[in-house]
Amino acid sequence: MKRQTLGRYVCAVKALVPPATRLLLLRAAGVVDLDLWEHVMQVPVLRCGLETHDGPHWTLLYEAADSTCCWLRWEDGSPTGRVAALPECPASLDASTPCELFRMHPGGHTWEVTDPDDELWNAVMPVFCEMYGAGHRGPVKRAEDVDADLD
Repeated sequence: MKRQTLGRYVCAVKALVPPATRLLLLRAAGVVDLDLWEHVMQVPVLRCGLETHDGPHWTLLYEAADSTCCWLRWEDGSPTGRVAALPECPASLDASTPCELFRMHPGGHTWEVTDPDDELWNAVMPVFCEMYGAGHRGPVKRAEDVDADLD
């Protein structure tokens, strides 16, 4: 179960880096993957994953089969950024809840902060289900959470 701290939120600033630029940045960083374009296109909007902060933003751009993580770093309003291969944060709440950020990241670990989009989704979905007659039981899972449950 994800533990969250009241008042601590994910930054969620959106990157203005278009998919073609992301692809070029990954290629320049040495990522060789035949399905790279499809991977880049699967995530149309990139958001900062750190706790709310000032300064450079970071998001996971690509994770290779060998668990190499390429992170995109960008400044507010910039149409480009830099890619850095960073090791995973070793912290975990328990055996099934690792931090999903990079080692030595600023701010809280992923289980310590709340994603405002998740809060909105879980507030709106029960009303939507009630209006349209769909059964609703508990917080709604996002697609990436469902995929993780299937693994």
